[in-house]
Amino acid sequence: MTDAESIKSIQSYKEQLGKKLLILGHYYQSDELFKLADMTGDSYQLAVAASESTAEYIVMCGVLFMAESCRLLIREKQRAFTPEKLAGCPMADMIDAQTYRIAYEKIVKATGKKPIPLLYVNSTVETKAAVGGDNGLCCTSSNALPILKKLIDAGNIVFFLPDKNLAENSSAVLGIGADEFSLVGRDTKVEEISGNAKVYAWKGFCIVHERISMYDVLLARKKYPDAKIIVHPECGREIVNDVDYAGSTKQLLDYFYKVPPNSSLVVGTEHQFVDRLRRLRNDVEAHHLADAVCVNMAKVTVPKLERCLSALARQDKKDMARYEVLLPEEYYEPAKATLTKMISYAG
Repeated sequence: MTDAESIKSIQSYKEQLGKKLLILGHYYQSDELFKLADMTGDSYQLAVAASESTAEYIVMCGVLFMAESCRLLIREKQRAFTPEKLAGCPMADMIDAQTYRIAYEKIVKATGKKPIPLLYVNSTVETKAAVGGDNGLCCTSSNALPILKKLIDAGNIVFFLPDKNLAENSSAVLGIGADEFSLVGRDTKVEEISGNAKVYAWKGFCIVHERISMYDVLLARKKYPDAKIIVHPECGREIVNDVDYAGSTKQLLDYFYKVPPNSSLVVGTEHQFVDRLRRLRNDVEAHHLADAVCVNMAKVTVPKLERCLSALARQDKKDMARYEVLLPEEYYEPAKATLTKMISYAG
């Protein structure tokens, strides 16, 4: 079956399932999938959409942690599906519940205080459950800054995980200096952890945004001297400090729409998103800062979505099981709490 035939089948299944079906599409998905989604957005927008939906079947076109978050936020009689369960996230796998527990206890020993864990939503359900057990909460790149500010203003110390770059960039905006920011990794000893920091960050990172370098920035400045360079805050601190603007995918999109006609932008984030910007406004130039490709997002394809929806339309229990997202019962409540707290904090 060609992609065109798959798209035709998908549209037919959507008509057949009607209001029973909601397809969510992340900004990093291909244009073909993006157009087939009923709602699109960044991870925070999709989390809220899932929590507010009344559809019986919610299909997440994104990586697995997004589908897991969807499962956590929907109601008991609703069901969550993903076209590709193998679409993982390397950053999410950079820490697990056991490693988190060891790091958390090291921070407690170094400071004599219990930190509030602030977990980037790009994490496994196992880690979310562990963090939820310590009264922690999740954040996304769009709300990490206001949530971190609320926690710090309330007098807490924060264990931000797993993305060191989002942690450091958010901390810098709040005026938290190097002496108040401490990195923690698998091999970090208690005595190496500052006892006076406000933010402790796990040494994880996004492999896509980590590829973007200062060389790319310098090259872009030379090649497009009149352009503004905008990047995702998962990029390194040196890069974010040097460019013109940093924001989540939604914030980058808002920035793009607000620039005046005949503007030129160089955008540092996943290539599907940058390519889409190029097609949204003919009066604005959008260039890639680097070749940033998320191979896991690309694992979700039109044919896989077609097969997923086919299973739903046919009510084939065996096929539906291939795509349904089910979670261990013991993870459910504490993991869900991290997401509901996030939505409450972000307001």
